Amino acid sequence: MSDKAILGKGAVLKLSDGGPTTTAPVNARYTLSTTGTVSSGSFQLNFSAPSSIVGPTAAIPWNATPAQVEQALINTPGIQQGDVYVAGGPFPGTPITIDFQRNLGATVVTMTGIGTGLAGSTPALVVTQTIAGVVGTEVFATIAELRAVPMPQRQGARLEVTTHDSPGYLREYVSGLDDIPAAAFQINWLPNHPTHDENTGLLYLQRTKFIRRFKLYLPPGVQPQKVFTFPAQVLQFNPTVPIDNVMQAEVQLQPTAAPSIGSV
Repeated sequence: MSDKAILGKGAVLKLSDGGPTTTAPVNARYTLSTTGTVSSGSFQLNFSAPSSIVGPTAAIPWNATPAQVEQALINTPGIQQGDVYVAGGPFPGTPITIDFQRNLGATVVTMTGIGTGLAGSTPALVVTQTIAGVVGTEVFATIAELRAVPMPQRQGARLEVTTHDSPGYLREYVSGLDDIPAAAFQINWLPNHPTHDENTGLLYLQRTKFIRRFKLYLPPGVQPQKVFTFPAQVLQFNPTVPIDNVMQAEVQLQPTAAPSIGSV
């Protein structure tokens, strides 16, 4: 890792072809049930994959509702709001299902249970994987002749809530919802290139309004190299044909979700 400035040259922007994937992505699902008779106590859920989830969960009541199980999962490092959908229950009479989605969708998830805290007549917690998670594969093409790269980022907001009761002589604010502004970049326009043209490229996406996934790779000087992955719509494709310079186009992307950041 360097503490010096890094030259920006060498960044790469890739575009998904949006076609059928080689392997279809599948979200993992687990079912929780019990054997014996459970009359009190608690249980926990633990994970060995993906490594981003740091379990186990906090203790979950023996008669938990889906909302209680979901909250215990969300409180576990590595699981965010919206990453799980819990249904069924209440426990232990009715099994509970856990679907992994959003950031944990199309991911290999390995979840186990810790039922030693349950009490009753030979109680046991049973954790069954009913649908195995599968990481789908996509085909990404490098966008040709990239001159500048888009860096989509979340943009925070604050809302004024000043009242006559606000302390002192300062305005009072609370945090508002984040936004993801559009991001622009430039290319040397190659009208017949498959990543630029009206058949499969950026111009095609601007005309059809389709949403595709993009991958932005930072320059190799960044070690480990970082990659930003995000879905986006091409809002504008504005080419210019100057008399004494190369043909160029400015492209504006509107991300439809916050980028995920990983390492190559």
